[in-house]
Parts: sequence; structure tokens; C-alpha cells
Amino acid sequence: MDFINFIRYTFRFPLLSSIMIAGLLATSVAQAAGGISNTKVTVLSTDTVGSGHFEFEPSFRVLYPVDGSARSALTSYRFTTGLAESIEVGLTFGSSTQVSDIDYGIKFRFWGDETLSAALQGGLTQRSSGTGEAYGWNLGGIVSIKGGDFALDADYSYDHASQVGSANLGTGLKLNPNLQAIAELNYDGQQTRMTFPGFTWQVKDNILLIWGLGTSIAYRQDNVINTAFTFSL
Repeated sequence: MDFINFIRYTFRFPLLSSIMIAGLLATSVAQAAGGISNTKVTVLSTDTVGSGHFEFEPSFRVLYPVDGSARSALTSYRFTTGLAESIEVGLTFGSSTQVSDIDYGIKFRFWGDETLSAALQGGLTQRSSGTGEAYGWNLGGIVSIKGGDFALDADYSYDHASQVGSANLGTGLKLNPNLQAIAELNYDGQQTRMTFPGFTWQVKDNILLIWGLGTSIAYRQDNVINTAFTFSL
């Protein structure tokens, strides 16, 4: 499938187009599911961790406000395992507004093949501090399209606590069997961020390096650097 046909193929499906724009209707920060895997910098895909296999991913996020205010940093850790060939579950801690929060997540790929597939995602957040509810939940969907060296993923999540949604769109181009160039649009219900440049590099069979530079293009102006290492067992 060449690039032009790949794009035409993408927009034949209203569900994918809806996921791309749905988050633009929200006005507050939305919490996405934690503990589930992705194949881009931040955008989720329908791919799941293989049954009986395990992933551990430490990630590092540094925010640089352009107004000169102090930068902030967050380290989080993801643990994910495959329950079946199309189902994975996991948890992430250190990923929410409070470092002590724990995010639990599940991903279920319910339809599709290697070219076009769809999955459901859901999550539960356990908050150990703050004045809000002790638990929160979110639900959403993921669509992935693949054609040759091109890949396109879109995900949408509705967060019950904030009652808004977030939407992400990411595209990848394999430059060689181990290196993928990535560009993303990310919307968390409050601001839109473009992640570019970004890449994933398969350092070894069981080690993946993820890196991306994100820049706000609406609401607030800041830059964020995302770095992660995925270890597969």
C-alpha cells in the first residue's frame, strides 16, 4: 500500500475520523488510562503485549515553560502483562498529578487484522492524596491502520472525574527495521501539543528507546521532552 492509498484508506472510516476530533470538544484536563502499552511516543495503538509476556517501562518527562518559569520533571513506571493475545492489563505509578497516584489499565483488541484494527481501553485511578474522590475511571477506544512502512494510530478517552475527553493522533514511518520516525498531535482537554520530532529505536530484541519533543500549539506555550525505555520479557 503506497502513501496516497494509505491516506485514502484512512478517511474511509468515520470511527477513526471521530476519534481524531472528539477531544477538541473538551475544556478541562482529562486523565487517560495508565498501565497499557503504545508503539509511538504517547499515542496508544491496538497492539497488545503477548500472552504470558511482560513489559517494564520507566519514563521521564521534563516540562520547559517558555515564560522562563521553573521547569518540572516527572518519572513514572509502567508494568504491563498480556492475559491473552488480544488482552493486556497493567499499572503505572507516578503518572498523575500526584506522584503517589496509581493508574490501572486494560486494553482489549476486539476486531481487525494487520491492516486495520480497533480496541477498547479503560482505566481506574487510585488517588492517595488530594481533596477529590479516592478513585476515578476512564473509558475509550483505539484505532490503528498499517500499510507497508506507514502506521497511523488514534485514541480517545473520556475521563469521569473531569467529565471531558482527550484525543491523540500519531503517525509513524519506519526508516529501517529498528528505527521509526514519529509525529503526533495530543489533546488533553486543555491544550493541544504537537510531538515532533520523535522516534522509537529497537536497541535490542527486548529493549526499545522512545523519545519525543512536544510543543504546545494552543492555550499554554511550553515544551516537553519525553523519554522512555521499554524492557520486554
